[in-house]
Parts: sequence; structure tokens; C-alpha cells
Amino acid sequence: MKTKALFAASALSLAMAPITQADVTINITGSTAFRAVTHQAILNAMTGETAAWEGTSPNLGSANKACFKGSVAGITGVTTVNCNWSGSVTGMTTVGAGVATSGWIDPATASFAPATSSPFGNVYAVGAAPKTSVIPTVACSDVYQASTTVTAALDDVLGGVIPFKMVASESAPAAITNITDQLHEALWVQGSQLQGLFTGNAANTNLVYAVGRDAGSGTRVTRLAETRYGINKTVTQWRITNSSGTASDVRLWPSLVEEAVAPANMANDPTNQGNGGYTSGSAIATIMGCTSTSVNIRDASNTIITSGVSVCFISHLGLADAAVAIAAGAKELTYNGSLYSQDNVRNGKYTDWGYLHVLNQTGALSADQVAARDAVVGAFGSSLLPFGATVEAGIDIGTMNVTRSEDGGLVGP
Repeated sequence: MKTKALFAASALSLAMAPITQADVTINITGSTAFRAVTHQAILNAMTGETAAWEGTSPNLGSANKACFKGSVAGITGVTTVNCNWSGSVTGMTTVGAGVATSGWIDPATASFAPATSSPFGNVYAVGAAPKTSVIPTVACSDVYQASTTVTAALDDVLGGVIPFKMVASESAPAAITNITDQLHEALWVQGSQLQGLFTGNAANTNLVYAVGRDAGSGTRVTRLAETRYGINKTVTQWRITNSSGTASDVRLWPSLVEEAVAPANMANDPTNQGNGGYTSGSAIATIMGCTSTSVNIRDASNTIITSGVSVCFISHLGLADAAVAIAAGAKELTYNGSLYSQDNVRNGKYTDWGYLHVLNQTGALSADQVAARDAVVGAFGSSLLPFGATVEAGIDIGTMNVTRSEDGGLVGP
């Protein structure tokens, strides 16, 4: 697998790519943590850009499905970039397999609108855009291929650094300010722990519940690698029912035995209760901003085991989703005593981060598809505050003073 050397070489390919094809399409899937930056980078790489996407106007950054058309320097005709965000591991798996997947916006029949200003194109309600099946050609991933079971030969371009934050929900006591690797393991092994374990006050007998992503998520792999939990180890997580800023039910995540078909944006483990999770960080961000002072606790079969109790949640989010949660009342935690900042990441003090990997099957892309991929990657550095955000969604890899060679690996010069 190629990494940094390929990034340098591929940067030249944009200028050297022959102008031979009338139109070009790339289909990008994978990490939801960097989707806002990727959407902004696609627009920044294009002129005459138009878009069609699903979500709530004007939040293109949080859309899980989006399609863009425009002109890219060095490529004749129309460049189409279709995005369907599924999670890092899931995306890498589908690109490695090279087979069609469903649920992509159909660029042939969707209605497009100019994307130079808010709402950045034509906005469909979630589920309303016309769909088609395509072969995913590019995967954005928070994690190295070595952290997955994907064995296909993949080129790997390093496009940036993705920091993450541990976040406590709106109803968490103010004294919950930090999480350590040991606290993380205690929480995610059992699924819940006394709040006093986090506050140091034995009188805090209410519970903290673990909320997190599914097994196909790079956000989850990054967390399990960074905390030394073990990337292939099962977890115990909970599903939250919420409405209008209030959580009403906390359910142990069912397996496919208790629930054969998971609701939208959720994934159940085939056999292990608790090991399922959310397929997008945006759903968790909403949950973390909810009040949870009177909730019902349910087992995996959805039977109430405790009623009307006050609890809180802890989860792990990319910067954009963490910002949404914090704006709604959630609390940012320090990790092993260190607070997130760009400089703390760049200099090695804050280590909850991974690289953005942009992967494709070796030899599978045409010259113009490589040029389109590299145009997007080249725009990442200017797109880290997507769509007017005041909190960056990543860090320019060229500004880093430290590196790491594997997920959760040692950080050093």
C-alpha cells in the first residue's frame, strides 16, 4: 500500500493528466467525519459548480448524500463527483470490492442548481432525491487500511488530519470534564458507569451511558485504537430515542436477533447485543445536545427495566459534529488531561486524531479520474472551515510537526 510517496507523485498528475475524455465521474464514499470538508473542497476545485443533495437547508456540510457537477482544470467536459457517506471501514470495503452499491443520487435525473452560495445547490428532503446504483471508486477513511480486513490493493493519498473530541451530553454534571483511557475502557466494556467515577464524588450515583458509531465507522476504529481498547473488541453502546431536544428512552443496542432490520442511520451487530451503533456522527451530535433528566432504560428487547431516571451520555465525534453538539449544550471533555487545540495536535500534546486517507483500487482510475481526485485533495487545505464554519473540521497535513505510522500509534517528530 502506497502512502506519502504517492501523495507527492499524485500532486503532479493533475498538471500532467492528458486531456482526452469528454466527461469524468468519480464516486466517493467513506468517512462522515470529513464530509463537510470534502464537500467544500469539491466546490472549491470546480468552476461553474452545481449540486443536488439531501438534508436540511443550508447544511450541505452534514449531508450524507450529495452530487456535484462542474468544470475542473485540466479535464475537458463536465466533472461529476457523487458522494454517499457510509463510514470509513464500510467505504473502504466497498471500494476494495469494486461492486455497485445502491442509494446514490442519480446525476442523470436529479435537479441541480448553482452551488456558489447558500444553500449550495438544489436541496431534497432526506430520501427524496432520485437514486441509482454505482460502483464506488474513491473512499475517504479516518483509518489506515491495516486497521481493517480489506485486502484489495489500494493506493492511499494522505489528505489531512482529522481530530476528534470526547463529548458529554447536555445533562452531564459540570464536574465531568475529562476522560482517560482507563475510564473509556470501563465505560465501553460495561456500557454504563457511575458518574462519580468521572467526577471523583461518590455521591454522584446517576449513570453515564456510552453512545457511539457502528463497526463500519473509522471514528470508532480511531477511538478504539487511540485508547488502546482494541479495534476488533466488542463494545457496549446504547440507542437513544429523542425528540425536540429531549431524550426519552435509552435502549441497549439490539443485535439482529432482537431487531432484524435496524432503523435508518443505525446498524445492528448480527449477534452481539450492545455492539451496534449509529452510521453517522450527525445523529449522535443531536443526541448529545438533548436533556436526559427523565428517561426510561430499556434492555435489548426494548423492555423497560428502569423508569424516569436522570442520566447522561458520552460519545466520540469529529470536530464538525462535536461543534453542533456543543452548540446545543453538550460539554467538550479533555482527553487524558489535554484539551483539543490545533497547536496541541500539531505538536503532539493532543493525540486523539487520525489521518484522512483517500483510497482507490490500484490502477482502477483513468488519468482524468486521478486528476479529479487530486483536484479535490489539493483543495482540502483551503476547505477546513467549510461553509462558513467558525470551528475547523481538520488540520492541513503540511502544518503538522508530528506524525504517526498507524492508528493509535506513537506520535512523534
